[in-house]
Amino acid sequence: MGEDEIRARRSRGDDDVVSRHKGMLVLSCFSARHCVLTSHQIAKLVNLEPHTVSRLAENLVLVGCLRRDVLGGYKLAKHFMPEA
Repeated sequence: MGEDEIRARRSRGDDDVVSRHKGMLVLSCFSARHCVLTSHQIAKLVNLEPHTVSRLAENLVLVGCLRRDVLGGYKLAKHFMPEA
């Protein structure tokens, strides 16, 4: 979903779709190489403002998709990690 489509959906009142899309962007940042990320690192990867990423990430923590690292970063919840 590009920026033009996001603007069009937002103007139609599809804010839930836009929020879900942004949440999926946040989740897509995590990999074996990037297993723990800060909100600023995620923001750079997905080209969103850090405060937006923080809000999205905290919501993803609340619903069990992400969890907080001991140093304050975010990582995927165990049930989202591929089995070894």
